[in-house]
Amino acid sequence: MKKHELKITPEGIVISMYADELLEVLQELGQLRITRASHIEFDGEIQAWGVWDRTGKDTGQRFKTREAALAWERDNFWSLI
Repeated sequence: MKKHELKITPEGIVISMYADELLEVLQELGQLRITRASHIEFDGEIQAWGVWDRTGKDTGQRFKTREAALAWERDNFWSLI
């Protein structure tokens, strides 16, 4: 299993980038609620993939491929939450 950074808030909320290998471990702690840190959508007007944070604010990031947008999302996860 890869190492994953987890942050636990004073309220007991665990924040982490999702990984399938974490699912079983986290389920042992209780009921999960999983939300995305950002949204990746295709912008038809400029023909590129864009990244918006979880509140809907445009990050200004545009990519030729969805995979490149996902890579940016992974690299910038903590700044998106």
